[in-house]
Amino acid sequence: MPTTTFGAIMMGKNEEELLPQCLASIVDHVDEIIFVDTGSTDRTVEIAESFGAKIFHHPWEDNYSLHRNQSLGYSTCDWVFQIDCDEKLVGDGVKNLRPIVDCCDSSDVNAISIILHNMIGGRIQMRGNLPRIFRKKGLSYEKIVHNLPVFEGDAAAYPGIIFEHYGEDLSPERMKEKENRRLNLLYKRLDVDPEDYQVYFYLAQIYGGKDAEDVDKQLECCKKYIDNRDNLKRVAFNDSIWFTYLTAIEKKEGLDHQDYENALAIAREELPNDIDILYSSILYAVHKNEPGKLAMVCSQYLFYLSQIEQKPELCGTRFIYCTRPECKATALYYLVGRQLAAAQANMAEWVETIEKTDDVFKKASVGDMEKQFESIGLNWKFKREK
Repeated sequence: MPTTTFGAIMMGKNEEELLPQCLASIVDHVDEIIFVDTGSTDRTVEIAESFGAKIFHHPWEDNYSLHRNQSLGYSTCDWVFQIDCDEKLVGDGVKNLRPIVDCCDSSDVNAISIILHNMIGGRIQMRGNLPRIFRKKGLSYEKIVHNLPVFEGDAAAYPGIIFEHYGEDLSPERMKEKENRRLNLLYKRLDVDPEDYQVYFYLAQIYGGKDAEDVDKQLECCKKYIDNRDNLKRVAFNDSIWFTYLTAIEKKEGLDHQDYENALAIAREELPNDIDILYSSILYAVHKNEPGKLAMVCSQYLFYLSQIEQKPELCGTRFIYCTRPECKATALYYLVGRQLAAAQANMAEWVETIEKTDDVFKKASVGDMEKQFESIGLNWKFKREK
């Protein structure tokens, strides 16, 4: 029997829509569930109680870290799992959750990273690894929004444990409400500390809309974040910004703009194996009609995508976007098209050359070629001269 105690810490307000699937996914894997309710008027508290959660009431104070620290303070466990109401645990690795925590308890590891799948329309739209399981001793949260968990040491990554996030798959009205709340709190962070440059990374993600004003703001935030990469406080520079920046330039100026070429060149140098940047390189090579470069970046993209599909922990703590089937299909389309064009040219040359060979060689070679086509489901026959 494990001796390490392990509990979930949660906070929320009016979360009745997604809370049941969240709690159902964790209730059998934790010793307790601590839920800080910040003023729900729907069935949130009733639902949480039905799963055995311990409820504590605190009025919302425009500060996520304050309420996360409250939930942490109520926990009686050695290790805690911070999960939001719009998330749920999935995958076969869930059964290994307790053994992993027990194992880490006897080591120097103080945090465990698990895989995030951002879900929209029932499909994965973004992937990443985030530290979400912590040794309670020494843990605290900072920043009023987009909290920063503070703990000593590094986080161990366990790819078999996955949680799905549904918080970006809400109705347009709820998404707008959520977006405005985030914006207000992010600008409040800047009011408190104008040199909190990490805020510009999150603002750049929010200003990803299609209208010109939002794109201008997104570009401004990307530049501000990149220009102050050496001034970030207690956080690492998030390389995901390069893909956001490239996307914003494309929306505003198009792929022909010098800013796009410059940013892509820097990103390729800093992140040569990054699939988001490789996918941007595919689009750029198509636009520039560079077939040789296109074939190369398509092959690179597909190779590194396969690596991430086999070992999701390779994406690190940053988010990656271009793992969608549409992206993979695009790369395959251009790669196959390039290969077909080359095959067609080679085939024409082969036919021309085979006519110059002796009859014995021609007959054997033609037979082999017809079998090659048959093996891939094509019925090709050599047209012999009369």
